[in-house]
Amino acid sequence: MALATSPVKLSSLALRSGERGILIGQTGSGKSWFARAMMGAYVGRRQVIVVDTKHDPCWSRIKGARYVQTLAAVQHCRFPRVPIVIWRPFGAEASDYDQFDKFYEWVYQRGNTVVFVDEVTQTVQSPTSFGIGFNDLVCRGRVRGLVVLYGTQRPVLLPRIIFSESTRFYVFYITDRRDRQTIAGFTNPALEREIPDRHGFYYFNVKTREVAYYAGLDLK
Repeated sequence: MALATSPVKLSSLALRSGERGILIGQTGSGKSWFARAMMGAYVGRRQVIVVDTKHDPCWSRIKGARYVQTLAAVQHCRFPRVPIVIWRPFGAEASDYDQFDKFYEWVYQRGNTVVFVDEVTQTVQSPTSFGIGFNDLVCRGRVRGLVVLYGTQRPVLLPRIIFSESTRFYVFYITDRRDRQTIAGFTNPALEREIPDRHGFYYFNVKTREVAYYAGLDLK
């Protein structure tokens, strides 16, 4: 497995139009901060929507962002007047899988949007039970010009279609063997036994078969 000797530039890892990617790592591993940096690469060009199911402090106090609690409020945010939307589901809507699926279908129909779901497992009922909207976003999103990044702490609980349809994997610190086996099955077998440390991450590109470990990220 290749080892990077210096921080990698964010631009070389960023998703392109029509691509989907998975960001994997335990709490505190740095995956949300990585996602925040990546989302910043699209601001001003497309509307960025973050589904912050965990109400993560990482997504607080972002300049130009509008913070909303309902799907209706998300849908009322117009681009370019609102460049960034942070959706923090609250109350009954936070556990309403039908609402999340309506969001996925709305994004798919809308197209030309950047989406980060900061814990996919909280938006679908189970790895084998999910709605039509979610299926459309995952399997047909490339034709709509979408950029979608899925975040999770537990890849073993994700629907398998996410893995088969994603083009880039960003693997931060994760120790559970079942999770590593799941990742290795769709990327590189070495990731089952090699655990990223708490500061770096493994990167895997499905198209190029590139796999490398990076000790840091150059945001310039």
